[in-house]
Amino acid sequence: MLFLILTVSCTLNKFDVRTKGRREDLSNAIHNPDSEDSKVILSKINTYTALHKNENGMLPIEEAIEVENLEAIELLINVEPFGYPEKIYEKMIGTRNLAIFKLIPQEQLDYRLLLKIKENEDKELEKEFLKRIEATELEQLIVEGRKEEIKSKDKTWILENYNDERSLTHRRRVNTTEILFIYMEELMEDMIKKLEDEKKDIKDYFLLIASVLGKEEVVKYLLEGNNTDVNKKVDEDRWTTLMLAAQNGHKKVCELLLEEGEQVDTIDKHERTAMMRAAENGHKEVCELLLSRGAQVDSTNGKGWSALMFAAERGHKEVCELLVSRGAQIDTANKHGWTALMFAAQNGHKEICELLIGRGAQIDIANKHRWTVMMLAAQNGHEEVCELLLDIGAQVDTKDEHGWTAIMLAAQNGHKEICELLIGRGAQIDAADEYGWTAIMLAAQNGHKEICELLIGRGAQIDAADEYGWSAIMMAAENGHKEICKLLLSRGAQVDTRDENGWTTIMLAAQNGHKEICELLIEKGAEVNIADNNGYTTLIMAAQNGHKEVCKLLIDRSQDNALIFAAENGHKEVCKLLLSRGTQIDAKNKEGWTALMRAAYVGQKEICKLLLDRGAQIGLKTNRWTAYYKHKKRQELFSTKVYAESEGNELDKNEWTALMFAADNGHEEVCELLLSRGAEIDAKNGEGWTALMFAVERGHEEVCKLLLSKGAEVDAKNDNGARALILGAFNNHKEICKLLLDTKARANAQDNNGITALILAAKNGYKEVCELLIEKGAEVNTVDKAGRTALMAAAFNRHEEVCELLIEKGAEINAVDEDGRTVLMIAALMEHKEVCELLIERGAEVAAVSKYGRTALMIAANRENKEVCELLIEKGAEVNAVDEYGRTSLILAAENGHKKLSQLLIEKGAEVNAVDECGRTALIRAAERGHKEVCELLIEKGSEVNAADKYGRTALMRAASWGHKEVCELLIEKG
Repeated sequence: MLFLILTVSCTLNKFDVRTKGRREDLSNAIHNPDSEDSKVILSKINTYTALHKNENGMLPIEEAIEVENLEAIELLINVEPFGYPEKIYEKMIGTRNLAIFKLIPQEQLDYRLLLKIKENEDKELEKEFLKRIEATELEQLIVEGRKEEIKSKDKTWILENYNDERSLTHRRRVNTTEILFIYMEELMEDMIKKLEDEKKDIKDYFLLIASVLGKEEVVKYLLEGNNTDVNKKVDEDRWTTLMLAAQNGHKKVCELLLEEGEQVDTIDKHERTAMMRAAENGHKEVCELLLSRGAQVDSTNGKGWSALMFAAERGHKEVCELLVSRGAQIDTANKHGWTALMFAAQNGHKEICELLIGRGAQIDIANKHRWTVMMLAAQNGHEEVCELLLDIGAQVDTKDEHGWTAIMLAAQNGHKEICELLIGRGAQIDAADEYGWTAIMLAAQNGHKEICELLIGRGAQIDAADEYGWSAIMMAAENGHKEICKLLLSRGAQVDTRDENGWTTIMLAAQNGHKEICELLIEKGAEVNIADNNGYTTLIMAAQNGHKEVCKLLIDRSQDNALIFAAENGHKEVCKLLLSRGTQIDAKNKEGWTALMRAAYVGQKEICKLLLDRGAQIGLKTNRWTAYYKHKKRQELFSTKVYAESEGNELDKNEWTALMFAADNGHEEVCELLLSRGAEIDAKNGEGWTALMFAVERGHEEVCKLLLSKGAEVDAKNDNGARALILGAFNNHKEICKLLLDTKARANAQDNNGITALILAAKNGYKEVCELLIEKGAEVNTVDKAGRTALMAAAFNRHEEVCELLIEKGAEINAVDEDGRTVLMIAALMEHKEVCELLIERGAEVAAVSKYGRTALMIAANRENKEVCELLIEKGAEVNAVDEYGRTSLILAAENGHKKLSQLLIEKGAEVNAVDECGRTALIRAAERGHKEVCELLIEKGSEVNAADKYGRTALMRAASWGHKEVCELLIEKG
């Protein structure tokens, strides 16, 4: 409901007011729908503007309904996610305009709107209402008054046509019972007879609806001798009949229900009572009745709202007087820190404010976000409330949690009289919030010229800047407020002020297409050729955003690359204009991009055609400069290591053509156009990449087909020796790989490191690509320059299925790389038991040793993979084998602190007192590393505590030299 929305809107964190449109502009747009400016303003409607009332207290949607502006109504009705108050939809019905009625959201079509339509005797809307809710045949007969025909229907037909949806969450918000009571309540008895056997609570529900509609005689009938439970909560919202009768002001019905024993303070799902609902809707007599029957005056709902808050927020003075007279707590705050006085002030209810203040309400109390009563009144333009508060001593310059003061809020929203009032009472004109925004900035940004004049006249700093360097004139220029720009300039505002990004006032005006402001600024001496921190000039910004008229104004005064930006953003007319004024068609920016390149890059085919028709050179390249790769995969590809990720970002020397950009981004039609105009299909960039390579790498199959059909070299190599097939395999583009192979790409081609497409596909686990490559002739045992095969690459990266495929296709199980490592050693290194099992099962030598004398077991022991070690030992690995340094698997496990693995090795026969080339035992190695638990295990298993290495140093000496106190204590204890 709206009061909740307004509460939330006032407690939001500081919003970006630069993007917020003026309320006056919105009103003008609603009343002048055919203006282009109006359409732009309406397209920018947001929740804030949708809820911002004009000086007459009307919401924008109310204005739109009043003038029957269908486009504005549609935009406004859809922007507000919470739903508007019921009165908005009733106003829409009041227009008797079928097109406007159709804009009411489906979920708002409830009994209240149907009742209003009936009262208006509007048969056209009545018919449309029934159509939209998909009324049953029974409901149609009820509305048409065909009583006898309904009576003649049997129970089965009635049940089939009786829509009994009761929850607000259902698609329909009105049901058959409500329609019955609105149009033909005399059928009630007949319906009860036909429905009560099937719908056990039908009388209770009839009572609920009768209470809602105030049907006193029906309520009496249902209460007399029908065993109706008045306290029963029939729907899932847990509303009682008393709550609904109270909400709708039906005092007599409330009396009947209370006399029947309904509990007065029962709460619904949202912890609201009948008293709160009556107070919210201004039903004083009902409130009096409820209080007389024991209702709690200060009960609060789940969000801390009391009946007094509801009444104060809605402006029901008499209800407030009643509640206060019955002892309601004045300064009780809800969970957001709001009091009744805040709600009254926010909505301009002066008399209620006087009442509450007269009863002791605190005037400078603040809510959770430190908003005061004064701020709320000032923000919403309630001058009389502000004056009342100031007269009794309210603080004028209190700040909220973001540093906003009352005068800032008033200035932002165009409340001149309040600004005058606050200044007259001592408000600081140049007070700034946490971002450096002042009142004049807010007024300028929102187009409030009179407030700007007032503030300047009272000494406001015109060129004050916020933390980003924005001044009042920049804000006015960005939002198109020419008269304010004029005013500020006439009072001495600097014309070329720059923000932290190097933006000037004219840049902001140009970017947003405000030609007249640009003219004004130029007339006042604004510099059009200076650039911002990114090298963008005023013309570039106008061209980039397609503002043709601004470009016309600036062209003769500018020297820059606006054509490039206009081309990139698809602004054909601006491109034509720039070219007609003599802009160099092949001019490059600092990176060497031309307009044709940028257009090709983003796929602007029509712009490319225009530029080519006007003579753009098709074969130009970007500058030779270095830049980090944008694509991670491309970084990995040129690592010299098949086993590891790239160690850093490779560099791209650029020198791209328009065709390369189009191919890289998958713009097939642009590629076709460029080729038809003579683009060199196999041209290479600074690293030797062709257009085909870019298309393959990015997976643009249709572009690849086009390029190959036009004769692109399928086996061209880049500077790293990579070919299109290698790129396709590395990126798992199976269909593209098939296309390349069918076009005679060499399946066994190697790059500069000897790496093939199969090795890369295996490395990444792309089984289907591997199958395709082998099927097309790829050699499974090809080795790269480091002696590594596809099987090794797959094993290193733990791709079991690919390993199995390669073995089936003849991969050499016991092949060794340049370090003498076998596939089994590599799998052991990566701790992949399943791959190790597969390799051993297929004949891998368990006892093989590397160039450095290490076995697979040693490698696994070093990594503490117990499962792999158990497997290798089980398959015959020598436990006491030594590497070139004399180290056994146990010594390696011990020095790395692997206790469980050490225990396994000892259990499998490892010699605990074996020594390496330095004469050091496993115990000495564990002690010098500080592995106390491993030392305990080794001593327990018979390790010689006092054994010394060839330098005469014992385990105790080594532990002491490394400062391992606990190990030293253990060794001393063990002798």
